[in-house]
Amino acid sequence: MAGERGGESLSSWTMPVKIVVCAKQLPREARFDPATRTVIREERDQIMNPADRYALETALELKERLGAEVSAISMGKPLAAKMLASAAALGADALYLVSDPAFAGSDTLATASILASAIRHVGGADLVLCGRRAIDGETGQVGPQLAVMLGVPCLTNVSGIESAAATHIVCARLLEDRRELWRAAYPCLLTVCEGVDGITHPRLAGIADMRRARNIPVKVLTRKDLPGMDGRKSALRVCRILEPERGERSCLVDTDIVSGSARIADLLRRAKVARIS
Repeated sequence: MAGERGGESLSSWTMPVKIVVCAKQLPREARFDPATRTVIREERDQIMNPADRYALETALELKERLGAEVSAISMGKPLAAKMLASAAALGADALYLVSDPAFAGSDTLATASILASAIRHVGGADLVLCGRRAIDGETGQVGPQLAVMLGVPCLTNVSGIESAAATHIVCARLLEDRRELWRAAYPCLLTVCEGVDGITHPRLAGIADMRRARNIPVKVLTRKDLPGMDGRKSALRVCRILEPERGERSCLVDTDIVSGSARIADLLRRAKVARIS
């Protein structure tokens, strides 16, 4: 699959690399509906998920290097069309919004399945780019699950693109204690970290870019376009949501090292965090 396309070797393929960027719109500050146990997604103060923004920036950098075609795709409510329009102003060539009441409440597995169906519907991709995580759920699951659904290799935590060609890409992966260099043949999927090497400031759209974006329609894909897809079949059920405690905690000050250490040890012992003799 990574070595051939339609019977032709990739080395002889002259068409532009097709890149699909998966972007999620979410509230700048997450609030939850206690009745539905879901994130409240109002029109005000919506942003593109930060890691997805870096995935888009990476795609646009590759477009400049390779002459690639960049499509942006998002799954969400109709208001996400504004976010996609901003992606067009930055340089995306095609926009797709996956939106249907039947997709509401999808867990990560259902989301990946629906996105995979959408990507196949629009003609597939040589390279799929996702943010490594979304700041509302923080699971980091959709990208790898999407790769499985598409049947392509996946590289996670990509922190930089070392080189790219019409047949493959070489990128750096960020691990806890080191960086690794990987070479992946197309088709493949990368999950991109915030703060990708070489992208210090996200690009800004100019007036000409905004005018160009007006001519790029947002194509809406519904359940009719993606038969069999249904977010209501999600296996995940949210039983309870807890809001973090707000406000400041008091700080205990002790200038005596001996007594202060004894107090810390006593607190740890009471909390059963550690066994202290």
